[in-house]
Amino acid sequence: MSSQLPETTTVHTENSGSGGQPVHAGRGDQHTITGRDGVHTNISTQINNYTKGSEVAGTIAPNEIRSYPPFSKSPLKTFVGRQSLLDRIRSQFLRESGDEDKTAARIVGIWGLGGAGKSQLALRYKQKYGAEYKASFWVQAKDLQSLRLDFRDIYNSIQVGRSQDASPPKDEEVRDAVVRMLAEGEERWLMVFDEADHLHDNDKAFFDIRQYIPASSNIHVIITSRSSLAGELSTWDGVEVGMMTEEEAMDLLAKTSKADLSTSEARSQAEDIVKKLGLLPLAIAIAGAYIATAPRLSSNLSLWLQEFDEKRRRMLEKNPRRLVDNYDKNVMTVWETSYSAILDHSPDTCLLFDLLAFFDSEDIHAELFAPKHALDLHEGENPWTYIAHVKIGDTTNVVENPLASVLGLKGDANVDCIEDSLAMLERYSMITSNRANGSFAMHTLVHAWCRERQEVQLFGTNRPCIAALLLILNAYKSNNQRQGTLRLVPHIRKITQAALQAKFNPSEEAMVYYTMVNIGWNLYRHGSYEDASLILEVALQKARNVYGPHSAETIVAKLGLAESLVFLFKLDEAIKLQTEVIEDAPTVFGDQHKLVLRAKTGLEDMTVSREKTKHITRRMKPLAQNCESFALKLRIRLTFLYSLMFCLNVGAKLVDSLVSIALKKAYTDSIVPLARGACTLARLWSKIIDKTIDRIVSFQNQYRSVLTGALQFVYGDFRVPNKELLQQRADILEEGSKFVPAWYEMETDFERLLRVLAFGIGNCVTAWGKLRESIEEYQKTVQSRTAWEIGVWKIEEFTKKLREFKF
Repeated sequence: MSSQLPETTTVHTENSGSGGQPVHAGRGDQHTITGRDGVHTNISTQINNYTKGSEVAGTIAPNEIRSYPPFSKSPLKTFVGRQSLLDRIRSQFLRESGDEDKTAARIVGIWGLGGAGKSQLALRYKQKYGAEYKASFWVQAKDLQSLRLDFRDIYNSIQVGRSQDASPPKDEEVRDAVVRMLAEGEERWLMVFDEADHLHDNDKAFFDIRQYIPASSNIHVIITSRSSLAGELSTWDGVEVGMMTEEEAMDLLAKTSKADLSTSEARSQAEDIVKKLGLLPLAIAIAGAYIATAPRLSSNLSLWLQEFDEKRRRMLEKNPRRLVDNYDKNVMTVWETSYSAILDHSPDTCLLFDLLAFFDSEDIHAELFAPKHALDLHEGENPWTYIAHVKIGDTTNVVENPLASVLGLKGDANVDCIEDSLAMLERYSMITSNRANGSFAMHTLVHAWCRERQEVQLFGTNRPCIAALLLILNAYKSNNQRQGTLRLVPHIRKITQAALQAKFNPSEEAMVYYTMVNIGWNLYRHGSYEDASLILEVALQKARNVYGPHSAETIVAKLGLAESLVFLFKLDEAIKLQTEVIEDAPTVFGDQHKLVLRAKTGLEDMTVSREKTKHITRRMKPLAQNCESFALKLRIRLTFLYSLMFCLNVGAKLVDSLVSIALKKAYTDSIVPLARGACTLARLWSKIIDKTIDRIVSFQNQYRSVLTGALQFVYGDFRVPNKELLQQRADILEEGSKFVPAWYEMETDFERLLRVLAFGIGNCVTAWGKLRESIEEYQKTVQSRTAWEIGVWKIEEFTKKLREFKF
């Protein structure tokens, strides 16, 4: 039925009469319009009359178009920062282009993880720039029903005075009327479509939001969504809302918690809190509100940190209603909503997401889940694989495609399928991408929530954990490059932790043992001794529980653990385990089995090493500890040039010897001061080199020895997986690399240094680039000059470079 519209309408405008009272026009110009076309014509007339400030004689003027909703909708009082994001929204609305469609609305999509502050950002924009618009309209777009209700409210706010007998217009009529009304207006309008998460046409709750956007360049539209498709709807690039900066997060915590952060201790604790929450605004706001209600926490923020790990779920399940008007979602429900949307679209993607709970939250890539090669259980490279295969039985089908067979995915878990699923997770902002290396990352809190979901046993078994173990083993064995295998170590650590916490049945324990012992062996083979020892220790526990203390599986795990402990300089523990292996192995394998022979040889080496270590450590420890201070004091005590060079010569040899000993794990803690001492000597020597050109050749070897000691220290980078130590090594290498290129003669040495730098020390990328440039320059020179000219050029270049350095 066509809608019936009133013969007369009333508009309240600020300019329509004295004191803002409505102006009553004469009957001669009243508008009597019926039918659907009447809706459009009537509203168009109203909007034109209003925007032009005209008075229609003899009629009641149309109702003023006011902002919607009529009540104030403002951002949090605690809203902080994010100015750069506001500036990006603003610039996209004001941006000019010759190719721009003059009839299209300006659209800025705002997307990001649930709780990142998208709606608050839109509210802040409305608050800051709202005065520039004639009216603004904030509509809920979380589903079609909510959107229709808001559009009807906007429609009804204009159509006052309608006849009581008139039938209400249909939803489509209301939509078309409001859209046309705004499109034909001459003023600027702001529309915000909030929580428009169902933008993919395969979503069950999908609706075409574009039908609700007026076609006019006077319309500025903000769409907030968890889907990155909001960016594709944007006129330009849109705005992705990530996490806060640390400074913004600290300000937000201070405002919401009302805690005093004036002391360095309090600020340090606050920094720990915002980092723990991954700089996520909603989580920080909830934490701040929680702290504000508990005086014991606001006066001692460290208590919150202590309680968070135990009560994380309960804390994040709190609703921040006190903080946000009409906001009834907590962090958990926000993410659960996204999960449900993904589940509607692709159940397989949700299975992959659940599996990510067992991996590290950083550096997620498709090859983890669909390696290039299926795992071969029949390899004979080492006894671990052979024993596991014989005892566990034929599990080849499971291992060839663990994601498909263990979790029951439809079809094959190939790279294309995995990449599609990862892309969908990114589209819903559950993960973020790193275009530089083709990897993905998950927010730390989302990752923790994902892991906690496993506690309700979505699968009813420990299959996801076992699948993760098999997948990481498959990925490890599919990658023959050291750098690639080291990339997997963080994932291995996370999966191992999950396996330690899980409870398996006997058949599952056997599978866990198989994967653990294989992963441990491969880590040992690649020099990751600490990680290898941790994983092989887990495998040993599983073997004892499932197979018994004297079984072949237990022996194999003991042997691997013992050999790993040797390189961690835990010789007493290693010798104990190796002795047990030698006692049990002949009975199981026979006296001449290669495993038995290997164990006996290893025990002899361990015993000798232990005695040598005690002797070396006892003598070298004091020298190592004093090495750095010794090098620094040389500059003060010695004033004569040649005396200084002589002592530097002796010091270089001493440091080189000490570093060599330390690298053999005689005294691990001495490596850092030794390497620093080496660089200190290098700096002292280089300061005087430009004054003694004739002495360069004779002292070059000593200088080479000093720096080589520091580089040897760096070369053993991944034997000690300690972040602080790695950073110290990186700093030393970066400093040492300044001196290397000008005088290193052997091309093989250049290649070796490049390998060291390329092994993944992040902050040395610049040094690596400089080193490569120097090598290329040197090689060009070698091709174009005689040996004598090269020697002269090298000395001149070396001196020139050293003068550029400031000590």
